[in-house]
Amino acid sequence: MPVDPTMVDAMLGTFRDLLSGVRSAGSTGEDVDEMADALAAMEALGQELGDVGDFSAKLAGGGYYQRFTDAYTRVMTAAAGGGTTGAPATIPDDETLLAQSLQAYEGSLQQLRSMSGQEEAIGVLEQLIAIGRSGVSYPVFLRQVDEAGLNEALGGTITPTRETLVAAVEHSRSTGDVARGAEAAALLSRRDAMAAASPSGSVDPFTFELERFRIASQHAPAIALRDAVVQRIPRLLDLVIDWLDAHTSWAAHDDRFAGSDAAQTRRRIEMARECNPGFYAVRATQFAEAFGPAPWWQRPELQQERAAERILWTDARMQLALDAIPACVPMATAPPELVARAEAFGPNAF
Repeated sequence: MPVDPTMVDAMLGTFRDLLSGVRSAGSTGEDVDEMADALAAMEALGQELGDVGDFSAKLAGGGYYQRFTDAYTRVMTAAAGGGTTGAPATIPDDETLLAQSLQAYEGSLQQLRSMSGQEEAIGVLEQLIAIGRSGVSYPVFLRQVDEAGLNEALGGTITPTRETLVAAVEHSRSTGDVARGAEAAALLSRRDAMAAASPSGSVDPFTFELERFRIASQHAPAIALRDAVVQRIPRLLDLVIDWLDAHTSWAAHDDRFAGSDAAQTRRRIEMARECNPGFYAVRATQFAEAFGPAPWWQRPELQQERAAERILWTDARMQLALDAIPACVPMATAPPELVARAEAFGPNAF
């Protein structure tokens, strides 16, 4: 899905305003067309990508900003006396450059104030504008902004905030997803290290995206392994429980076995009794081949899923199923003592 439109507006709003401004001033020609093409390419990128960090990194590293800025500089140079008039081209004076910069910053500030969660970026822009409105010249403005680390700070505002990363860690841990929790914690730790190494405490967005990609690559195998285990354990559990329940007196009244008529219901019950142990044996063997010889019911993922309440069955049903595993073998009938325990639950009970 596309990048959040509010983030695209915040990042491209200044460029839209600049293009609109030169058109309103009556400027035309190849350079204005080049500005429009560069902006259109940035807009298209926002539709193609789904992650704002990736979008920011592509804009910064793909030459889009430079392409637009170069064309804009040529347009402004022509408007100041060069280009179509044949007069020597001149660079806009410092006062004009400062006014243009402040206009762009104020336009971005106005957009950000209409959005939530942009307090950090708003604060940086307010500091930039305050320096520009203090009466300093354009060169002094640039120097003070650089000395205050505001350029770096402004770049850091498009990376996820520390609070966002902390929330991701807490969410993963609260859901028992240890693998994703480790990834989120590693990303948070790396962001903290980058912020600590920066004089302004900000985080370079391009470097952050590279680090996020590296960390994601490192943790992808563990996440994939956990997901695969978690997807397969419930089916193993269901096979054992259905086999045991098929031996009860109430099996014909349970929705799991109900057919269109009594004969079909009986066939389903018989199939669960006769086939489930074989199905279970095959799946358990495949599970061991894929994930190691440790019994699946001893896997930490099962305990994590139980703690997170993502297992369908109650603890009592779970314990009965675990007790029944040794007896659930091909050609076997459920032991009477296990069937008696299953009888106590009744049909359609978890």
